[in-house]
Amino acid sequence: MKKNLLFILLFAGIILHGYSQKLGLGIGGIYNFRTKSIGYDLRLHWQVSPRWAFVPQYNRFPSFNKIFEDYWGMDIDFTILLKNPEIYLLAGVEKNNWFNYIEFHNTYAKPESITEEAGLGLRWAINCHIYPYVEARYNAYWQEINARAGIIFFFLGCNHNNRFGGMRKRGRSSVRCPAYRD
Repeated sequence: MKKNLLFILLFAGIILHGYSQKLGLGIGGIYNFRTKSIGYDLRLHWQVSPRWAFVPQYNRFPSFNKIFEDYWGMDIDFTILLKNPEIYLLAGVEKNNWFNYIEFHNTYAKPESITEEAGLGLRWAINCHIYPYVEARYNAYWQEINARAGIIFFFLGCNHNNRFGGMRKRGRSSVRCPAYRD
């Protein structure tokens, strides 16, 4: 475990150093309509181009819910509208750990499974650092719809020295936003 944690921290340090304009951390809430469960979402948002992003994430539905589970996975986001707000499609694969599966007697009740999700999201810029988001997702394996809402914080979001960065007018002042958002 310590070796894995060290590798993750080293990898994160390299990413943060080289890609801080394109990397954000996010936190949000989840509501699963089928199970009537609430959970939370932690994500790393890596914008690799103006339209494409890799979004590894961890989702958990705590034990006070009827279904006690977590998910580890990766989404790929494709932005279809580059204006503010942005509209994006997402697709992902996740590993599901169902902790209280023994309480349910059906063919799907097992401790682990691989699930696929697809959805639609809306993300807008408050400033160069803060991007709230809302998403509607469909989990094909569990045949569930869930809604998510949260916020992504981008590191060094305002890029004052990048030759690719552009100026965006915000009231009486201008704010230089990251190159991948222009």
